[in-house]
Parts: sequence; C-alpha cells; structure tokens
Amino acid sequence: MTTLFIVIGCIAGFNALYLFFYVMDDVISKICKIGKPKKQATDFTFLDDLDDLDDLEDEPKKPEKPETLEIYDVSSLTEDDDSMPELSPDALKSLRSYDVRRFIKEEMYWLKDYILDELSRFEMESLTLLFSSYIKYLIRTGQEEDKTFSTLREMLDSSDPYTTMEEADTVEEMIRSTIRHMPIKPDYYGEYLMYKATCENRPKVLESAKRILVAIDVNFDVFGMHKKEKKETTDHAEHV
Repeated sequence: MTTLFIVIGCIAGFNALYLFFYVMDDVISKICKIGKPKKQATDFTFLDDLDDLDDLEDEPKKPEKPETLEIYDVSSLTEDDDSMPELSPDALKSLRSYDVRRFIKEEMYWLKDYILDELSRFEMESLTLLFSSYIKYLIRTGQEEDKTFSTLREMLDSSDPYTTMEEADTVEEMIRSTIRHMPIKPDYYGEYLMYKATCENRPKVLESAKRILVAIDVNFDVFGMHKKEKKETTDHAEHV
C-alpha cells in the first residue's frame, strides 16, 4: 500500500513539473514576440482593368540611338607591288620593309645562278634570312648615307660565321645595342637568330653573300645594260 502511494505521488510530481515548464515556455515566447518589430506588408500594384494596360502600351518609346561605325584609313597599309625599287646603288634608300624579301629574290638574285646553284634549298633560305636581316636593319635604323650596298658589304665582312648561339660577333653586338630598350624585338633580329640557329654551313652561306654583292657592285653602265636586258626579257615573256 505504501508503494502505491509512492508511485501516485511521483506521477503527480512529474505532471506538476511538466505543467510548470509548459506554462513558462508559453510566457517566454510571448515576451520574445513583444520585442520583435512587425514585418511591413509588401505593396503590390495591380492593373484594375485592360484600359490601364493600353495606357502603358501607348507610352511613347525613346528613339534608339543609331550605331556609329568608326572608319579608319587603311590605304597606307596596302602593299603597292609597283612601288618596289629596281636594283641600283640607291635602291636601299627607298626600299620598304615588306618588300625586302621580294627585292632580294627578284633583284639581287637575278643573273646570279652561277652562285646560287652551288647552294642547297636550305642554304638558299639561310642566305635570304641573312640578307633580309641586315637590309631591314639598315633601312630602319641607319642614316640615309648608310643605306647602301657598300655598308651591307661592310656588315658581311664584320660577320663571324663561327660564333655559337651564346656568342655574338661585331654585327650582332651592334644590333643588340640598338634594340636593347625596345619592349618588342623587331623582326630583323628574329630573322638573324633564325639564320644563326638553322644554317648548316654558315661559312659557305656568308661567302656566297659576299660574292653576290661583288657581282652587284659593278660598273653602273654594265648594271644598266643588265636591267635593260631583264626588261626586254620580261616584255618578251608577256607577249608570248
């Protein structure tokens, strides 16, 4: 009987404790809600009828600004095939960079088969790279009086065909000093490095370059006769 009273007393105690915590939780919740700000209701605008929609559609639209196109003059960038000078003592003074390789092949190599036939196809390309590099350097950085075949011959005479890629001869040192402060290195220096890295027989190619300049450096009357003969040959080929 005593045990029964103890069980009933424990149950009653647990119920009283549960009721206490339930009431306290409800009180605390209400206190917290009092301190919170109320959310503002969001205002929504609705169209009452279709007339309002028509008013919106009738609202004048802003005219679109026409797209303007910038026009650049590119005539100076167009290569003129007729502007390349013929081979003459002063040809380098009026020669432009993008005509250099064509000038070498069509003017400097003309009637030089007895020299060029001794070179392989790769040696021919190395010879063209060497000439192109030196001529572009002269016409871009040289003084007007230095843009001659005599100066080109001096550069060839100062070239050392036995330098390694790490070494530099007199001409390469001169080119390096000119381009030292250039953020973008010019193409003539790249052509020179390509010649130096890929040429299999630099002494032979350099000697061939000197022989071609010797053949060019002839009496102007003979030179003029060759040009006349070349023109007559070209005119005859066009009529055939």
